[in-house]
Amino acid sequence: LGEQDLDSGTTVIPHLLRDGISSHKGKNEKSIAIIGSGPAGLTAAYFLRIKGYEVTIFEKEKQLGGELRHSELAEKLPSEVLDREIDVILNTGIKVEYGIDVDLEFIESLQDKFSAIVVATAVPKFEVLGAKFKNKDIRIFPVQNSKLAIQAVARGKNAAFEVDQYLNGKEVRGEPKRFNSRFGKLMQPEFEEYLKESTEQSRIEPPFDTSTTLS
Repeated sequence: LGEQDLDSGTTVIPHLLRDGISSHKGKNEKSIAIIGSGPAGLTAAYFLRIKGYEVTIFEKEKQLGGELRHSELAEKLPSEVLDREIDVILNTGIKVEYGIDVDLEFIESLQDKFSAIVVATAVPKFEVLGAKFKNKDIRIFPVQNSKLAIQAVARGKNAAFEVDQYLNGKEVRGEPKRFNSRFGKLMQPEFEEYLKESTEQSRIEPPFDTSTTLS
């Protein structure tokens, strides 16, 4: 499907871009700065933009993509595919400033221009930055680095939820957990209800032959 999408010349726009931006446009006058344009930064920018925020990405390189473009991951992800995916994100109305050499002083200079800053890139001595902004109204949201693209995407999305919650005066908890496979302590009525689906047969232990397993 992905190859057909590229060949069609018209990239499929997710429904959030069709419905979300149009219905939320003008909802927020607050601006968010995103430092870094790797998978985490792009994801945070996307989800904040569809919530109606004005978003600006600051990137050191001449192209967006971060580790997806400038590491061994680039060998597995063709640049034309990456470019098309990034275009979908930018077409939501996200602004980009290239050639920005980010340091603590630069991030500090953003405090009067943005309501929040998402730092999705490695910044030396980040603990010093946190101390500087401890008593400021602005809040900085660091995204922990990850070499796994899918994990970086998840962390970027979570940062977007945290920013939105913070700016709306809500408890900052990140993305809501939609599924939990863990059981808490069951009360007796719950325990009885749960056992209705069980079997009275003893547990079956599957045979295990080490001679037929793969090393």
